[in-house]
Formats: sequence, C-alpha cells, structure tokens
Amino acid sequence: MGDDTTLMVFGLAVKRIRTQAGLTQDELAQRCIRFKQHIPHIENGTAKVNLAMVIVLANALNMEPSDLLMEMASPVPSGNGSGKQAG
Repeated sequence: MGDDTTLMVFGLAVKRIRTQAGLTQDELAQRCIRFKQHIPHIENGTAKVNLAMVIVLANALNMEPSDLLMEMASPVPSGNGSGKQAG
C-alpha cells in the first residue's frame, strides 16, 4: 500500500468509527484539541498522520491505538448494498 492509499484507508476508518460513535467532526475535534484542525484532512486522507495523532484519535474515540490501526483492515462499504468491499 502506498503512502497516499494508506492515509486514505486510515482516514476512512476514522470516519467510519466516528460516525458509528455518533460524533460529528466538530465533536471529535473537541476531543482532539491538539490536532482539531486536522480532523477533516485526516478523514479525507490528505493529512500526514504521525504516532501522536493516532494515540490522540484513539483516545478520543475511546479505543486502543492498536485497535484503531486494525480498523484499517475492515472492509469499506462500497455503497452497493451488499456490505462487501468492491473489488
């Protein structure tokens, strides 16, 4: 996986977890004071994410950093209604 793809997949995972938790971007940003301006860029895959950001995001989402990273392996809904990843 290239850097850009990795950042995009990570961003989609953050967005999926945030929306499942019922949080808006603003609410997540309030929990991530240090990186609050980065939330939209993280979710769209344009922010370079470092370990400190992963830890802060995981804490804000009430999960372990390792679990947040593991979410990158979860299938991304394709919008086709089948729940399977488009391939």
